[in-house]
Amino acid sequence: MNKTLYVFWTEANDLTPRRKNNLQIIKDRCGVELKFLSYNDIPEYELPDHKFHEAYQYLSATAKSDYLRSYFMNFYGGAYCDIKRAEWNWNPYFDQLTDSDHWIMGYPLPQGNFHAAPEDPDHDIMFQSWNQLIGAGAMICKPRTLLTEYWFEIMTGILDSKFEQLKNNPAEHVRDRLNWPGTNSNYPLRWAEIGPETFFKSCFKYRNKISQQLPCPILNEKYR
Repeated sequence: MNKTLYVFWTEANDLTPRRKNNLQIIKDRCGVELKFLSYNDIPEYELPDHKFHEAYQYLSATAKSDYLRSYFMNFYGGAYCDIKRAEWNWNPYFDQLTDSDHWIMGYPLPQGNFHAAPEDPDHDIMFQSWNQLIGAGAMICKPRTLLTEYWFEIMTGILDSKFEQLKNNPAEHVRDRLNWPGTNSNYPLRWAEIGPETFFKSCFKYRNKISQQLPCPILNEKYR
């Protein structure tokens, strides 16, 4: 399996000092190839047979990162990590996943981090099963499994259905979201709509193929 750890920065501005420090920690500790893909680097990884969705250009920086996480974990495989403190060597976890029949490895989902579409018929049962899921901030994936294919498919379906709305109401802020208080934005996507919501739904569907053995990044420190 591809022993590469991908980290994305989809904004045109520089990393904040905290994120620069966290990125250096990841680089020093990860023990595998680290590919930090900046705003300018990302287009080089667009596959000829799997072009980025037309809606990508209209997404907020946060949603672009959500999109790329699914795209890379499906088509490239390997690992992904938010730019948070991740102070471990990823090598043994890659090996453990490779030698198992699991498709994805992550850290146990903290209960308060669960997201699901309000109208999802499986919302309640997924919520009740939150402790069987993994967090979306760090993971290792085998490429092109049924889980990653499903994840990418449902995310793409959302972008298909809201393409015209996104085209007419592109993101105005890196953290733009639907019904953001205090703004006049008509951006049509919920905060977690193409990110954690689609990820958790996919993990729930294939929960028997999930390993929860990956350490958890530091999630509660301020990073902006």
